Amino acid sequence: MWDIDSASAASGANLQLYRDNGTNAQKFEFTYNQDGYYTIRNVNSGKAVDCAGGASADGTNIRQYASNNSNAQRWKLKSAGNGYYSLMCKCNGKMADVSGGTAANGTNIQVYQPNGSAAQKFKLVKTVPAKGNSQNKSVTVFSQKDKRWAGVSYGKGPGGKKADLSSAGCGVLSYVNAVYYMTGNFIEPSKLAEWSVDNGYRINGSGTSSGLYKAFADECGEDYGFKYSGSRSSVRDARSHLQNGGTTVIHVPGHLMALAAYDKSSGKYLILDSYKSSGRGTKEKGYRWLKESEFKGKLKVSYVKLLAKK
Repeated sequence: MWDIDSASAASGANLQLYRDNGTNAQKFEFTYNQDGYYTIRNVNSGKAVDCAGGASADGTNIRQYASNNSNAQRWKLKSAGNGYYSLMCKCNGKMADVSGGTAANGTNIQVYQPNGSAAQKFKLVKTVPAKGNSQNKSVTVFSQKDKRWAGVSYGKGPGGKKADLSSAGCGVLSYVNAVYYMTGNFIEPSKLAEWSVDNGYRINGSGTSSGLYKAFADECGEDYGFKYSGSRSSVRDARSHLQNGGTTVIHVPGHLMALAAYDKSSGKYLILDSYKSSGRGTKEKGYRWLKESEFKGKLKVSYVKLLAKK
């Protein structure tokens, strides 16, 4: 998604690419002008999308800036087919362009000569401004039962019976969910399962060893933009880590989940459950916001593994 870096309200704040998080930093208002161009303002800041300095060179940065009615802040929508549009700046005839055509979080958005590439095609999604706190953010939860990897072998279960990710993959999918929520980078569950088995972190008849989280982060975390940041024994001990943008994997009786966020205004924590359960209150959405007092019984936490952006 288009995103104003760090949800800044300042003139000059950068326009970048970032995973969908439902915040107003990723929402824009289009105002039609009589010359056939649109002024595009960020909902969070009210600032206009602006071609820096009105320059025409390829690679000129796109940012937000106080509205000034200049041609550097006027954009024409051109249909690119299949519901996508290219956006041309009036001041130079160049297109809004994802630098290098890459999909990593933080990739810069610039202007570049029209070339018809996917890096210059964007889909407009109708939305409404987010209100309230972080509990309004959109949440993606990858399920153990997803047909793309549900049947992938994952060692052996009780009695030596063959296991797969559908039945025994909570340790893998909790890791996938924690990393994706934090960085927007997706670890392929089948590859992580294979790595876990090959390196001895799948304990047959039991589950996934807690050592997986540090070991995989140390060897492969850089590829996905994260690192292992230690272990805690309770969600309270992880609160500041969550508030600083980190995520965690937590162990509750017989299950592993991602603990992905803490909302200070409500005092609630966000759990992402790869195996939806009515007993954990995640049957409907696969996630749930809980008060600290709810982490007891079936949700009593025995360890918390911290993950942070690299």
